[in-house]
Amino acid sequence: MKAQPHLLLSRFERLILRPLNFAFYGVALYYFWHRAWLLGVLTLFLSLGTGAIGQNLPHRKHETTSELATGTIFASEFQGEISNEDSLSLGKALFKTSTLLCVTMAIILGHEGWRWFWILPTLIAVWPLSFAAFLTLTVGPIKIVQNMRHLHRLY
Repeated sequence: MKAQPHLLLSRFERLILRPLNFAFYGVALYYFWHRAWLLGVLTLFLSLGTGAIGQNLPHRKHETTSELATGTIFASEFQGEISNEDSLSLGKALFKTSTLLCVTMAIILGHEGWRWFWILPTLIAVWPLSFAAFLTLTVGPIKIVQNMRHLHRLY
């Protein structure tokens, strides 16, 4: 029997990890098209990071490679209180995803000719913003819906 993921973890997988993985493939294709072979291969290699982040989530840890390759989305997610293990793994996954995005961005900006003294402040600004955006995408919509349910009682 497979473990049922918490709603926040499955939302993180669907809204952040999968689109980010497809974005890595798109960037790699772009650089292959422009004959920047090394950067294309490096981007494909970095796309493995999204898979590693997803596999470290608690409900994916005990799955085999063939089960992970099918990419099944659970029919029902657990919607109660989030456990300590789930919240810690979600925080680690958000941190790792933001870091992976910034590393990739630094490599691409360096390839595009930016100087290190422009890349560094850009990354210092982008890292917390990406972390906050990923957190808002993961947690925000649920809180908004929960607050909307109680809104009709006020009127």
